Amino acid sequence: MTKPRVLVVDDSFSDRFFITSALHDLDIKDVTHSPSGIDAISKIKSGLLFDLVFLDIHMPRMDGYEVLRSLKELEKINKQLNFELVVVSDHDSLVKHNRFIKKGTHSQLVKAVKAETISIFSNRSSLCLQ
Repeated sequence: MTKPRVLVVDDSFSDRFFITSALHDLDIKDVTHSPSGIDAISKIKSGLLFDLVFLDIHMPRMDGYEVLRSLKELEKINKQLNFELVVVSDHDSLVKHNRFIKKGTHSQLVKAVKAETISIFSNRSSLCLQ
């Protein structure tokens, strides 16, 4: 089974560290970090491809909503962009996530994230790769 290539987009170092650690515990080592939405879009524009993206909503300068809009535009140009998108945010923002679901996100993850939950997403992404 091919291990997924993962992008973790979050301005919080501790959240990026936690998600990455949980993925490493699942033997998923191909994890790229982006501390901002701008950095994430730049990486994707440079040609990096991912199978699974964890995207925080609340980030300075370019929030998760703006990242999603940019990703949808890039998908129109580059048909190779095909990844599972997991929205990561605090509990109070869940109501707002309905906008994301309608625009193409696949799942939601509430902070504080549990390692077992990361396992579910990584397994789903791995199954998509078979």
